[in-house]
Amino acid sequence: MFRFNELESAAIYNSDYFRTFGLSYVSALNKWLEIESGIEYSRHHIIIQPNLPPNIDAFPRKASFSLINIPVTLRANFLKYFFVNGGLILDVDASLNSPIANQTGIGVLLGLSVKYDFDAGVSVFVNSYSKLHSLIPFQTENHHQRVLENGIRIGFSYDLRKLK
Repeated sequence: MFRFNELESAAIYNSDYFRTFGLSYVSALNKWLEIESGIEYSRHHIIIQPNLPPNIDAFPRKASFSLINIPVTLRANFLKYFFVNGGLILDVDASLNSPIANQTGIGVLLGLSVKYDFDAGVSVFVNSYSKLHSLIPFQTENHHQRVLENGIRIGFSYDLRKLK
């Protein structure tokens, strides 16, 4: 978690772990460029370290929040086994009692991947990525918190044109 303008004496938020599951659809625009979209659900677990005076109990506490996001990205394929992807994500904060600012808004995504395409139409990939959630929040708030997510996405795909 971070703010563009950090607050003095604010609590410190650290990532514990997160998991994301999703379904994507990729469509070729030409030989080397594709558009990708889908839907993803992620559950983030964080540790909040309060910044309190020494005489007050300031033990860290664990918390969590959930996001649903819809990415719309472009994939640029190069050197047969690689692609870079980047674009926008529509974030919807799916938490009932989130310990951070509402993340509903528009974010950005950037990644680098290695992939292998099998002759049968199946592909596997490993995609390292960074997402900045709620870059443009839909709710205005002073000192809005944003989530910076770095991860590795592992997946497989099937070329539906091979079904014919």
